[in-house]
Amino acid sequence: MDRITQEANPDTQVLNELLFADDQCLIHHSSEELQTHTNNLNEACQKYNMSISIPKTETMLISRTPQDLNITINNIPLQQSKEFKYLGSIFTEDGKLDREIETKMSEGQQHNILAGPSPVTPFCTHGSQKNHHQQHLHPHPLLSITNLDHEQKY
Repeated sequence: MDRITQEANPDTQVLNELLFADDQCLIHHSSEELQTHTNNLNEACQKYNMSISIPKTETMLISRTPQDLNITINNIPLQQSKEFKYLGSIFTEDGKLDREIETKMSEGQQHNILAGPSPVTPFCTHGSQKNHHQQHLHPHPLLSITNLDHEQKY
């Protein structure tokens, strides 16, 4: 898999891939860059008799305003998601952390039921910090290529 990843990456000077086991997440600033990387990855997989599972592959554009992201593999459009979970964290298309916070708070409350009340507040945010982070939010097309089909084609 390392060889495929190296061959497919169009820009090795930038962190644009997250890898964990057989999951791969591609991150780019434009849909054109993402499509190029996706095409390169698909070609590298085919070179080694592997394929990307299109039904298990999804895209996401992180932006303040919802937009369509038309990424394809072999001219087949990939599903665009509004949110997905990656390594236990929830990513949403608006870039906000609301769903992640809700989930973590809910998980914390479930643990408190079993363990009893906690004297420590688990989480605190300040409005000025939240607004500061939102000002720097730029659209980032995100492709999650999960569960690469490692079976050889015959």
